[in-house]
Amino acid sequence: MGSCMKSELTTLLLDDYEVSIYDLNGDTKGQEIWPNYYAQAHGLVFVLDSSDFSRMPEVKFILTRLLSDERVAGKPILLLANKQDKKDALLPCDIIEYLLLETLMNEKKSPCRVEPCSAIKNLQRRNHQPVIEGLRWLLSVIEYKREEQHTRQQPPPSSIPASGSLDERCSSERY
Repeated sequence: MGSCMKSELTTLLLDDYEVSIYDLNGDTKGQEIWPNYYAQAHGLVFVLDSSDFSRMPEVKFILTRLLSDERVAGKPILLLANKQDKKDALLPCDIIEYLLLETLMNEKKSPCRVEPCSAIKNLQRRNHQPVIEGLRWLLSVIEYKREEQHTRQQPPPSSIPASGSLDERCSSERY
Protein backbone atom coordinates (compact mmCIF):
# COMPACT_ATOMS: atom_id res chain seq x y z
CA MET A 1 0.00 0.00 0.00
CA GLY A 2 1.46 3.37 -0.98
CA SER A 3 1.85 6.22 1.48
CA CYS A 4 -1.15 8.03 -0.01
CA MET A 5 -3.40 5.13 0.97
CA LYS A 6 -2.47 5.20 4.67
CA SER A 7 -4.12 7.11 7.45
CA GLU A 8 -2.46 8.43 10.55
CA LEU A 9 -4.29 8.15 13.86
CA THR A 10 -3.78 10.85 16.47
CA THR A 11 -5.47 10.69 19.85
CA LEU A 12 -5.68 13.77 22.00
CA LEU A 13 -7.37 14.73 25.22
CA LEU A 14 -9.42 17.90 24.94
CA ASP A 15 -11.39 18.97 27.98
CA ASP A 16 -13.22 15.79 29.07
CA TYR A 17 -13.04 14.11 25.67
CA GLU A 18 -10.59 11.63 24.24
CA VAL A 19 -10.58 12.50 20.55
CA SER A 20 -9.38 10.13 17.84
CA ILE A 21 -8.46 11.93 14.65
CA TYR A 22 -7.66 10.08 11.45
CA ASP A 23 -5.51 12.18 9.14
CA LEU A 24 -6.61 11.11 5.67
CA ASN A 25 -4.78 12.27 2.59
CA GLY A 26 -6.82 14.63 0.42
CA ASP A 27 -5.38 13.81 -2.98
CA THR A 28 -7.45 11.82 -5.47
CA LYS A 29 -5.89 8.48 -4.52
CA GLY A 30 -6.21 9.20 -0.80
CA GLN A 31 -9.90 10.06 -1.14
CA GLU A 32 -10.56 6.49 -2.20
CA ILE A 33 -10.21 5.28 1.41
CA TRP A 34 -12.35 8.02 2.98
CA PRO A 35 -15.60 5.98 2.81
CA ASN A 36 -13.99 3.36 5.07
CA TYR A 37 -14.18 5.90 7.92
CA TYR A 38 -17.59 7.53 7.37
CA ALA A 39 -19.74 5.23 9.50
CA GLN A 40 -17.53 5.42 12.59
CA ALA A 41 -17.03 9.20 12.43
CA HIS A 42 -19.14 11.36 14.73
CA GLY A 43 -17.93 14.55 13.04
CA LEU A 44 -15.49 15.65 10.38
CA VAL A 45 -12.58 18.04 10.19
CA PHE A 46 -11.92 19.20 6.64
CA VAL A 47 -8.73 21.18 6.03
CA LEU A 48 -8.44 23.41 2.99
CA ASP A 49 -5.74 25.71 1.66
CA SER A 50 -7.43 29.10 1.95
CA SER A 51 -4.65 30.75 -0.03
CA ASP A 52 -5.35 28.72 -3.18
CA PHE A 53 -8.45 30.27 -4.75
CA SER A 54 -7.99 28.22 -7.93
CA ARG A 55 -8.84 25.02 -6.00
CA MET A 56 -12.16 26.24 -4.58
CA PRO A 57 -14.23 24.56 -7.35
CA GLU A 58 -12.46 21.27 -6.55
CA VAL A 59 -13.04 21.74 -2.81
CA LYS A 60 -16.73 22.46 -3.47
CA PHE A 61 -17.01 19.29 -5.56
CA ILE A 62 -15.28 17.19 -2.88
CA LEU A 63 -17.44 18.59 -0.06
CA THR A 64 -20.62 18.07 -2.07
CA ARG A 65 -19.66 14.46 -2.83
CA LEU A 66 -18.64 13.88 0.79
CA LEU A 67 -21.93 15.18 2.17
CA SER A 68 -23.94 13.24 -0.40
CA ASP A 69 -22.96 10.02 1.35
CA GLU A 70 -25.73 9.04 3.76
CA ARG A 71 -23.12 8.03 6.35
CA VAL A 72 -21.86 11.63 6.46
CA ALA A 73 -24.96 13.76 5.89
CA GLY A 74 -26.14 15.32 9.14
CA LYS A 75 -22.78 15.05 10.87
CA PRO A 76 -21.08 18.28 11.98
CA ILE A 77 -18.15 19.55 9.95
CA LEU A 78 -15.32 21.76 11.13
CA LEU A 79 -13.76 23.37 8.08
CA LEU A 80 -10.25 24.56 8.88
CA ALA A 81 -9.28 27.38 6.52
CA ASN A 82 -5.54 26.81 6.67
CA LYS A 83 -2.71 29.12 5.54
CA GLN A 84 -4.35 32.28 6.83
CA ASP A 85 -0.83 33.65 7.25
CA LYS A 86 -0.53 33.95 3.45
CA LYS A 87 -1.35 37.34 1.96
CA ASP A 88 -3.85 35.93 -0.58
CA ALA A 89 -5.76 33.82 1.96
CA LEU A 90 -9.52 33.92 1.62
CA LEU A 91 -11.48 35.12 4.61
CA PRO A 92 -13.99 32.69 6.12
CA CYS A 93 -16.89 34.76 4.73
CA ASP A 94 -15.39 34.43 1.22
CA ILE A 95 -14.96 30.67 1.64
CA ILE A 96 -18.58 30.35 2.76
CA GLU A 97 -19.68 32.29 -0.31
CA TYR A 98 -17.46 30.53 -2.88
CA LEU A 99 -18.31 27.05 -1.62
CA LEU A 100 -22.02 27.88 -1.16
CA LEU A 101 -21.64 26.37 2.29
CA GLU A 102 -24.87 27.73 3.72
CA THR A 103 -26.94 26.07 1.01
CA LEU A 104 -24.93 22.84 1.04
CA MET A 105 -24.97 22.44 4.81
CA ASN A 106 -28.67 23.25 5.07
CA GLU A 107 -29.52 20.71 2.35
CA LYS A 108 -27.55 18.00 4.13
CA LYS A 109 -28.54 19.14 7.64
CA SER A 110 -24.90 19.26 8.67
CA PRO A 111 -23.82 21.93 11.15
CA CYS A 112 -20.65 23.61 9.91
CA ARG A 113 -18.09 26.04 11.25
CA VAL A 114 -15.29 27.67 9.27
CA GLU A 115 -12.26 28.30 11.45
CA PRO A 116 -9.33 30.34 10.08
CA CYS A 117 -5.94 28.91 11.07
CA SER A 118 -2.31 28.48 10.04
CA ALA A 119 0.01 25.44 10.01
CA ILE A 120 -1.58 22.94 12.35
CA LYS A 121 1.45 20.80 13.31
CA ASN A 122 1.49 21.25 17.09
CA LEU A 123 -1.90 21.83 18.71
CA GLN A 124 -0.31 22.87 22.02
CA ARG A 125 1.09 26.11 20.63
CA ARG A 126 -0.74 29.34 21.27
CA ASN A 127 -1.22 30.18 17.60
CA HIS A 128 -3.34 27.06 17.25
CA GLN A 129 -5.99 28.32 19.63
CA PRO A 130 -8.47 28.72 16.72
CA VAL A 131 -8.06 25.01 15.90
CA ILE A 132 -8.68 24.04 19.51
CA GLU A 133 -11.72 26.32 19.69
CA GLY A 134 -12.98 24.74 16.47
CA LEU A 135 -12.52 21.26 17.92
CA ARG A 136 -14.38 22.35 21.06
CA TRP A 137 -17.25 23.53 18.86
CA LEU A 138 -17.24 20.20 16.99
CA LEU A 139 -17.28 18.21 20.24
CA SER A 140 -20.11 20.31 21.66
CA VAL A 141 -22.24 19.72 18.54
CA ILE A 142 -21.48 15.99 18.62
CA GLU A 143 -22.47 15.86 22.30
CA TYR A 144 -25.66 17.85 21.65
CA LYS A 145 -26.63 15.54 18.78
CA ARG A 146 -25.90 12.49 20.94
CA GLU A 147 -28.11 13.79 23.74
CA GLU A 148 -30.83 14.75 21.26
CA GLN A 149 -30.73 11.25 19.75
CA HIS A 150 -30.90 9.68 23.22
CA THR A 151 -33.89 11.86 24.14
CA ARG A 152 -35.73 10.94 20.93
CA GLN A 153 -35.21 7.24 21.66
CA GLN A 154 -36.85 7.49 25.08
CA PRO A 155 -40.54 6.55 25.17
CA PRO A 156 -42.75 9.60 25.66
CA PRO A 157 -44.02 10.00 29.20
CA SER A 158 -47.51 8.67 29.61
CA SER A 159 -50.17 11.22 30.46
CA ILE A 160 -52.42 8.53 31.92
CA PRO A 161 -51.43 6.86 35.20
CA ALA A 162 -50.69 3.16 34.82
CA SER A 163 -52.79 1.95 37.75
CA GLY A 164 -56.59 1.64 37.98
CA SER A 165 -59.15 1.36 35.24
CA LEU A 166 -59.54 3.98 32.54
CA ASP A 167 -62.86 5.12 34.03
CA GLU A 168 -61.28 5.56 37.48
CA ARG A 169 -58.32 7.52 36.07
CA CYS A 170 -60.50 9.78 33.92
CA SER A 171 -62.99 10.58 36.66
CA SER A 172 -60.29 11.53 39.15
CA GLU A 173 -58.43 13.97 36.86
CA ARG A 174 -59.09 17.67 37.41
CA TYR A 175 -59.19 20.10 34.49
